[in-house]
Amino acid sequence: LAAMATLLDELFRYVGFGPDDGARLVAASDMLTPAFDHIVDAFYVAIDANPEARAVFQDEAQVARQKKLMRAWLERFFAGPYDDSYYDERARIGRAHVRIRLPQRYVFVSMNVIRSGLIRAVTANANPLVDSVALQQSIHRLCDVELAIMLETYREDYDSALRSAERLAALGQFAGTVAHELRNP
Repeated sequence: LAAMATLLDELFRYVGFGPDDGARLVAASDMLTPAFDHIVDAFYVAIDANPEARAVFQDEAQVARQKKLMRAWLERFFAGPYDDSYYDERARIGRAHVRIRLPQRYVFVSMNVIRSGLIRAVTANANPLVDSVALQQSIHRLCDVELAIMLETYREDYDSALRSAERLAALGQFAGTVAHELRNP
């Protein structure tokens, strides 16, 4: 868990996400929550337009469940705190993507659909009491961190597969050596 916090802290430092960004996102929650359903619907319209992405879903009931989960994801995006539990929740989502073999490219383009919807919502709900440019920057920063967390889960999977392949190769080499020794005492 300490490694996760370290990675999250590193990501926050890298993109410049700080306490002001978190406070800004939490403060914007009420303003942006009404746009969540539209963002979720636009997300699934984009998925429906791509047969390979759509093939990940078994039926409409699964899509309906995923829409609820995505809305909860958006709510958490604006709820804070942005800490170990936040990282863990987001990494679990990434691991689910890895488990269903969702190609990484869809993670990127999906985040763009979400990001664009959030930026449109900020623009459409302009409030003189809210620095919309700063809010947009906070959204961009956290979306970038979200992408980095997702990519980290794909890297974990790749590293695990590589270790398994190395163990199999070592076992194969050992078996070959034993077979050679048995044939040639």
